[in-house]
Amino acid sequence: MAQKGDLPLDPADIAPAHAKRIHSQVDQFLTDRTLSPEDEYAAMNALLNEVLPAPAPPPPPPIERPAPELEDWARDDPRPAQTVPSPQASVAAPWTPVGGAEGGGGKVTPAFPDPPVWLPDGDHAGIPATVEEDRYALWHPPQPDELTVPDDVADIAPVDDPPPASPTPTAPLGNPIPATAPWDPQPARQRGHSLATMWGSLPGWARIAAPVAAVLVVALAGALVIGGGHDSAPIDAPPLTAEAPPPPTTAPADTPLLPQNVSADCPAGSSDNPGLIFGSDKSQAWICTRIYGVDNGVLTIEFKEPVVVSAITIVPGFDYVEPNGEDHWNEHRLVTQILWRIGGTQIVQKINPTRGGATLTIPNIATQIITATIQRTERPPAVPNQGGPLPGILGGPDAGQVDGSFAVGHLSIIGRPAGGTA
Repeated sequence: MAQKGDLPLDPADIAPAHAKRIHSQVDQFLTDRTLSPEDEYAAMNALLNEVLPAPAPPPPPPIERPAPELEDWARDDPRPAQTVPSPQASVAAPWTPVGGAEGGGGKVTPAFPDPPVWLPDGDHAGIPATVEEDRYALWHPPQPDELTVPDDVADIAPVDDPPPASPTPTAPLGNPIPATAPWDPQPARQRGHSLATMWGSLPGWARIAAPVAAVLVVALAGALVIGGGHDSAPIDAPPLTAEAPPPPTTAPADTPLLPQNVSADCPAGSSDNPGLIFGSDKSQAWICTRIYGVDNGVLTIEFKEPVVVSAITIVPGFDYVEPNGEDHWNEHRLVTQILWRIGGTQIVQKINPTRGGATLTIPNIATQIITATIQRTERPPAVPNQGGPLPGILGGPDAGQVDGSFAVGHLSIIGRPAGGTA
């Protein structure tokens, strides 16, 4: 048996702990029946890696790079390659300029003379004299003009200083100095003298024509003022017309609104169609039965589109008299208090029940659903109190039957569509 990499396998080279681990893996591979084919394949590879480890990978081949080609200027450099001197050599050998005197075909002049000449102490102390001379080699100080002193300089009298100028007078505060107007450069007396001189220099005919021309100008100006100063002939132009303003946009008038759906939450025995109270038939009413003398019947009114409600009128009883004289007003209890829910606003309406009905004014609330909860009712005035003598005698209403239900004869919701102009 050969190892990976064609190396001979020698059991003596395997450590006891390694051999024990190999035997354990072999026993598990041969005795474990729960291994799947994939697990068996993985266990076999693990066992082979334990017994026959993979050889080390060979080193990568060296990368050979071609030598770069030198440019022409580099090839023509005549200087030999410089070597880095050792520390001992650099200390012992004296310093020599690189290139020498033949480095570019010219001659290198030392910066300082040997030996250097130093300037004395002063502004340029410590600078070699050669450097100081070269610094001003092309500059020459300017020569001052020759001063000629006359022989009689002692006899020349000194010039007296001019007297100091008097200060400019200033006007006291509150009394400003009046300034002459720019259009009146001459005083009044001089101006009058000039006009008289000019008038005297005019010829005789000019002195006669000037007053006549002034009179004519004044007369013409007066005629223009009296006549209006303009031509009174009419001008052909289209007559002026004022554009009528657009009519103001008015909101649609409030009218009775017809709901799309009306439903009632009442016990059994109540009206099947409470929406009939929105019609004109007085023989139809919403009758809601009462259980244990409790009201709280709820009427829900839904519109097709949002509306703005401004008023609600309700007939709080069954206001209908049969042709034979039977009056339904006294057969059911009358509504005296309703809780309205309109567009999130709750309004309590207290009613004095009459056949003419009661109207509730709403502050223009927009909504699409209105609910009415009947909170309180009372017996009609013609019905005696419960426990009275001979209830229902002679065809009169029975108080027990009246307390079993309440009625609403008619309901009208006044408003307009919410999409109209407010």
